[in-house]
Amino acid sequence: MKHRLPVLLLLLAATLMLVLFAPAPDDGVVAPRAHVAPVAFPLATQGGGSQPPLEEAVLRLRDRSNSKATPFLFEVRRPSAPAVEAAFVPEPKPLAPPLPFRVLGKYQDADEVTVFLEDAGKGLPVKVGDLLHNDTYRIDAISDEEIQFTYVPLQQKQALPLGDAP
Repeated sequence: MKHRLPVLLLLLAATLMLVLFAPAPDDGVVAPRAHVAPVAFPLATQGGGSQPPLEEAVLRLRDRSNSKATPFLFEVRRPSAPAVEAAFVPEPKPLAPPLPFRVLGKYQDADEVTVFLEDAGKGLPVKVGDLLHNDTYRIDAISDEEIQFTYVPLQQKQALPLGDAP
């Protein structure tokens, strides 16, 4: 802070000196130079014909409506046609996994049927209405030919044939 103040005062004094001793400004008007004759540059002509005057060559417009040349410096690129999107195809409905059970046997009482199933090495006695395999399969019906299951998460029906169950 102590060094900054003397530096600022020195710069202020230098600025004041430049303002006071600067040369007086001119009135800002510049005198025109003597008239210079225009220089005519030869134009390239096709076929060696006579050259038109410079002003006429510059101002002449050419018809470019039938020209294949692009009027732009760079090539104009247009976006390509959008890719044709595939028609929406709905995903197929998920299917229930195959039944993990195997029939071991069947026991029929007077009005009630019990079927013995094997699930992962364990024997299970099942009746109509039972839920199996962590409440994933429900027994809907038991007939002489098959057992009707419902795969509960998808509400899909499946059948397990009884075959030659004793």
